[in-house]
Amino acid sequence: METKDLLKVVAKDLAGRIKECPGLNVFAQKKSSFEQWIQVAICSSLIEQGIRCTDIRVEEYLEGWSPDIIFNFENQKVIIELKNKIAEGGGGRTSLSGIIEDIEEIKKALNGYKGAVIFVIYPLAEDGREKWKKSKKNVFNTIQSSLDAMGNCEFEFDNNGGKGIIYWGMVKK
Repeated sequence: METKDLLKVVAKDLAGRIKECPGLNVFAQKKSSFEQWIQVAICSSLIEQGIRCTDIRVEEYLEGWSPDIIFNFENQKVIIELKNKIAEGGGGRTSLSGIIEDIEEIKKALNGYKGAVIFVIYPLAEDGREKWKKSKKNVFNTIQSSLDAMGNCEFEFDNNGGKGIIYWGMVKK
């Protein structure tokens, strides 16, 4: 399994965990707390999926910054940076520049590491989803051009808590 395939497995597992966790949509309104919950969910996924990941660490200082998750996979060191973005007012004002900044930080620290990003966008109302995607086209093009592979999957909070999208990708060297 390649690292990009591992990201797909982890993201799809994360989407399932979000749906299965009652009340998470209330917790998710606190962005930093939700990002920490995502860290726990991803680490659990890496362990529980039976994937050969070892030496899993979070928020460890590495060459001038602290990536969200670091681990070894298939004799490769991997770093994952997470972002969760709350779509404001249908998403028109949601800034994705932090994702581009994280990709640049990962590029600086890739010395011997494979870099990945996972970002979560929520809530996205059905009537605003396509409008939101179109409004972010230029930023998505910039993000996509920085990644070797990019994928996504949708998720839904329980109890009509809204829908969102998980994006993932491998950072180009």
